[in-house]
Amino acid sequence: WMKDNKTQVLSGITVALAQVPEAVSFSFVAGVSPSVGLQSAWIMGLATSWFGGRPGMVAGSTGAIASVLPTLVADYGVGHMFYAIILAGIIQMVFAFLKLGSVVRIIPHPVMVGFCNGLGVVIGVAQFNIFKVPEEEHDDSSGSHRALAGGSEIGSAFSPFTNDLPWVDATMGLWMTFHIVVTLAVYILFPKISTAIPSSLAGIIVCTILEHAFVRQIGFNTNTVEDLASVKGEFPVPIWFDDQWELPPLSGSVFVEVLPTAITAAAIGLLESLLTLEIIDELTNTKGSSNWEAFGQGLGQFLSGIFGGMGGCTTIGQSLMNIHNGGYTRLSS
Repeated sequence: WMKDNKTQVLSGITVALAQVPEAVSFSFVAGVSPSVGLQSAWIMGLATSWFGGRPGMVAGSTGAIASVLPTLVADYGVGHMFYAIILAGIIQMVFAFLKLGSVVRIIPHPVMVGFCNGLGVVIGVAQFNIFKVPEEEHDDSSGSHRALAGGSEIGSAFSPFTNDLPWVDATMGLWMTFHIVVTLAVYILFPKISTAIPSSLAGIIVCTILEHAFVRQIGFNTNTVEDLASVKGEFPVPIWFDDQWELPPLSGSVFVEVLPTAITAAAIGLLESLLTLEIIDELTNTKGSSNWEAFGQGLGQFLSGIFGGMGGCTTIGQSLMNIHNGGYTRLSS
């Protein structure tokens, strides 16, 4: 079994490692604890891989969803966010039951190209966040954590150039650039040496070893995921039985307060997920099910909200990474 599925397992491990720092970062954008983003990552990933309409597609915490949550969290607390994500999941599943997933197929091809280019710019610019000095976390009574400056704006990916956090010193910046260059070199050159493991996973392994066996041994260091935030957590329980959350009683007023955010999150999640499905269909000359994908996304959102997550959707970067690494089955995602 392992011989037949080695590529799928290794590709899945690579994507999982890439998702951890992203989930932490998007938690800060939403203004919640890093554990909330990590809960979303694995819940969304399992729901989409089991029930989604496209094997190999990867879902998790995303900036698209995180960017619409900070205002709700700041105004009403993290409990309202959970209810909004649950409602967004219900909306997406209703969308699937009504078989409206095929609507995305009428979107013009130039829109898909613009979508990819726009995401590429946003993802690229957002990487400059790693060159900022991490801000200390602090708890508040609602259990939420700080949000990155500008996180309430749709353009929050550009926050490295608009927030007040200082840049890292020149020495650390040079060592971080060194890791980036080495990772890219390994990614490009490793397939010429061996195809035993995905080149992106090889890049992660090589730079992790370099950091701890070389950089830190000569008196320097760069930030690790642990330096940015605590990622400790426990297996989740429904939010109503978790003492760490203060939840408002369900009422008509709460429904009205969370509805706009729920609709926005559902629409953005469906748009990004179904456009990603179309892109991967085009790259692989296959056809996925947009209605099943909408259902898988909705189920993931619903369960994410119930178990203390911030929701999410398909991640185009990790999905393409998975496909390029040879991960084309549900096992890989």
